[in-house]
Amino acid sequence: MPTIMTQLCKHHRWANLTLIDACSVLPNAVLDASLPGAFGSVRDTLRHIVVNEGRYLASMPGVPPLAVWPDQGEGLAFGDLRERAANGGDALIGVATTSVEDGVIHREWGGQIHAIPLSTIMTQMINHGADHRSQIATILSQQGVTPPPLDAWAFLAAEGGAA
Repeated sequence: MPTIMTQLCKHHRWANLTLIDACSVLPNAVLDASLPGAFGSVRDTLRHIVVNEGRYLASMPGVPPLAVWPDQGEGLAFGDLRERAANGGDALIGVATTSVEDGVIHREWGGQIHAIPLSTIMTQMINHGADHRSQIATILSQQGVTPPPLDAWAFLAAEGGAA
């Protein structure tokens, strides 16, 4: 039976991929839209989510090299974006599945090395994605596009459970 953390990571992966798929068919005018208070355009925010997940994953133990990529999101096509989000989601699920205890990761930030609990990085990754997915949903709604449902109930239904 999957752990609670594994299920959270599976939802995170599913939500990212569902939103990427929904946005991949939208016209450029919608993808280039933004709102005050949001990170940026729909397109830029999707890239930001995926590229930053690569950064988070790069510091995690046991992440396969294919799940990590350089910080070059500007030219990513939707197919590449989806593939990288899927690989990143798989890597995050793998960390959740294999990490029984909370470890400490040493990460450079601001010219100094910091000891950060793995749980903090995983929590940040999930919160970061949820925050930006919400921003994208708001932008889409303001453009007259109904965003896909990305909540836990929609995930449960997509996984074949009752909703």
